[in-house]
Amino acid sequence: MKIIDKFVLLVDEYKLLTNKETLFSINYNINKLDYEELVFKIVLLRKFMMRDEEIYILNVLKELKEISDNNEIHKLNQLEIEIEDLFKLDITYSLPNSKMQNLYHTITDLLYGLYLHSNTEKIENSILSDINLKKLLLRSFISNFEPIVYKTYETIKQNNKFVELEKPKLKKNAVIHFAAKNTIVRNVIKSPQWSNINGKDIEKKDFSHFIENLHKQDRTILNIVDEFIELIKIEIVNENKILRFLTIQSPIRQNIHKNNEIFRKFNGIAYSTKVRYSLDLKYAYVYFFEDVQHGFSLQEKQLLQNVRCIRLKKAKLSNKFKIYDFVPNLPEYYITIFKNEAL
Repeated sequence: MKIIDKFVLLVDEYKLLTNKETLFSINYNINKLDYEELVFKIVLLRKFMMRDEEIYILNVLKELKEISDNNEIHKLNQLEIEIEDLFKLDITYSLPNSKMQNLYHTITDLLYGLYLHSNTEKIENSILSDINLKKLLLRSFISNFEPIVYKTYETIKQNNKFVELEKPKLKKNAVIHFAAKNTIVRNVIKSPQWSNINGKDIEKKDFSHFIENLHKQDRTILNIVDEFIELIKIEIVNENKILRFLTIQSPIRQNIHKNNEIFRKFNGIAYSTKVRYSLDLKYAYVYFFEDVQHGFSLQEKQLLQNVRCIRLKKAKLSNKFKIYDFVPNLPEYYITIFKNEAL
């Protein structure tokens, strides 16, 4: 990957994590940032401001100049001058121990003394100042350096000088195993997307065994979910049949066709045999897996990626469960699966 491509990717991450408007916005006011926010910003900006870093801002400009025309090169030269001027800016700091430093070196003292490393001399320099002075120094540097980063970023974007990084198309789902590495046995072969799990394929002759051992209510709930999903994924939707499975308040009623489009894209669906219930027993939760070609059993506790959940609600009068909604963001402990089967 070229330095320019990395730079665009990392500035995008910087914008995402700092979650603030850029300095080009009239609504942005760096004076309102807390000390902790300034520290977070300078830690993230470090990779652009240190000369020994690959992504050092002058290295980015150098690579950019190699593929730019004369008009662009003039603008990039101006940015280089701004950077050099900033790094030797005429803000001199007299430390309480009588040392004198310019702004750039004071900032590196903070970075390598208090924030990222533990250089003794830099710690000693940094702790001599009170928080208000540190805040002023950070604000002074960031308010000058951040716009240079964004100007470089905008120049690259406007002239389409970068190749946007595409996330690799992964064939397998990530898994967190709550077990020692040498105890994990990954024997799910027939559903390749799920082959990272600690588990094994289940032969068809064993399916009935798992079903028979389910609690009667769990089996009823799984049947409801199975029939509902079979209905919602067929090409020609029968809304009347689907509505029979839904509670009156279900938001799915307004999104039947949208869900139909989603489910038709799934290549094989399997359900966890472990039905979960809310503490008051008013709700039941069924997890289901997409792209399952063959049933499998999960061994030991593990946290799975890309597992979906459907929630059912119990009717007050009949005590029967109906589909209420899909749940996108349950706490992690709900998704943790132990001694489960996907059928």
